[in-house]
Amino acid sequence: MGKVERDADFSPAEPLGEVQEKKPDSTPEPASSEEQDATAVAAKEAEHQADTGPAPRNKRRGRVRLVLFALLPLALAIGAYFYVTGGAVMESENAYVRTDMVAVSTDVSGIVQSVAVHDNQPVKQGDVLFRLDPLPFKLALEKAEGQVGIARAQLEALKGSYAQIETQIDQAKMDVDFYERDFDRKQSLLKRNFASQADYDEAQHNLQDAQQNLASLKTQLAQAAAKLDNHPDYPVEKLSGFKYAVAQRDEAKRQLDHTTVRAHSMASSPTSRRSRSGSILRPPRPHSAWWRRITCGWRRNPKRPSSPMSGPARR
Repeated sequence: MGKVERDADFSPAEPLGEVQEKKPDSTPEPASSEEQDATAVAAKEAEHQADTGPAPRNKRRGRVRLVLFALLPLALAIGAYFYVTGGAVMESENAYVRTDMVAVSTDVSGIVQSVAVHDNQPVKQGDVLFRLDPLPFKLALEKAEGQVGIARAQLEALKGSYAQIETQIDQAKMDVDFYERDFDRKQSLLKRNFASQADYDEAQHNLQDAQQNLASLKTQLAQAAAKLDNHPDYPVEKLSGFKYAVAQRDEAKRQLDHTTVRAHSMASSPTSRRSRSGSILRPPRPHSAWWRRITCGWRRNPKRPSSPMSGPARR
């Protein structure tokens, strides 16, 4: 019975005794007209893109490269500018600004009377820094002014003495002439025995005294002329003795002025004061160290919290 059912499954065209499996039909169905048109259009677009696509892309790349090469110098210039000027706004918690140091002192010795500034106090040009006791310098100035008056009086007296000596020299010359004539007469009388030997000796002695007196007066005149710079006709103010006294007075006045020390730089600040009121200041020992607010450079140094050569700064 089973054999009858199996035979019934096969079609009459199949050979008996062979079993064949049915395979699906792989033959594609014919495409429609719309699908064929779409396929043709896609193929044409692909062919067109393959023919014309690379050339415009290469042109665009060339343009981009030209623009980049043109902008490169500008970018470098802008970068350099910000690199150079960027230091002005640099900040650091441990930076130190180098400054110029100026040792402040005076060329006169004295006792410090008062100090007008304290450490790190800003000062400007002309401000008083410290003062020495001016009393010894005032006394020296008064003494020098007195010496100027004395020098003037001495030179005036010397000029008068010079004129007086000149008068005495004229008189001494007349005396020498008189005693020469008297000596010659006594010598002639003695030869004729009309004069004694004593008269002759006296006339000779008088002549010698007159000659010595004239020589002494000439020496005094030369000494007076030397003290008057060999120009006795010059006014006193032009003579060296008076100029020396005036120079001494000016030096005393200068030293008095230097007892008050002022700031000479534009802007500065004291970093340390080595002298206090009552201490003795002797040159060339500096009274203080000062730094001017002129930035010379900076560097990082966290191990130097304080230094007389630099100060903390934020830039």
